[in-house]
Amino acid sequence: MIPFWTKGKPGKQPINAMSETVASKPMFRDPFKRRRCLVGPNDLLRPIHDRMPVILDPAHYDRWLDRDVPGAAVADLLRPAPNDWLETWPTRDMDNDPETNRGYRPDTPNP
Repeated sequence: MIPFWTKGKPGKQPINAMSETVASKPMFRDPFKRRRCLVGPNDLLRPIHDRMPVILDPAHYDRWLDRDVPGAAVADLLRPAPNDWLETWPTRDMDNDPETNRGYRPDTPNP
C-alpha cells in the first residue's frame, strides 16, 4: 500500500492498519472508505503477534466489499476471529520483516 501523496516507492511500506484507527489515519482512511478487500486476533495467535488480521465470516463478505456501504457501517466487523476458526503450526524463525517470508510455504524446505 503506497499512499497517494508519496513521491516514488517508500523505503518502508506499511503492512498493518489498526482497527481502532483505520478510519482516521491518512494512510488508510480512503482505502477503508472505498477500497476494502478480502484476503484468503485472537488468543490462538497472540504468542506470535499481538495484533491480528480481521477475518470475516463469509456471511459478511458482500457487505464488506460493497463500495456503497461507508466504512462506519462496517466498523462492527473489525473484531478478532473466533479461536476455533484458526490453527497454528511451527515454521522457520523469522525476523518480523515481511521480505523474509515472501513466498515461503510450510510444506517446502526452508530457504
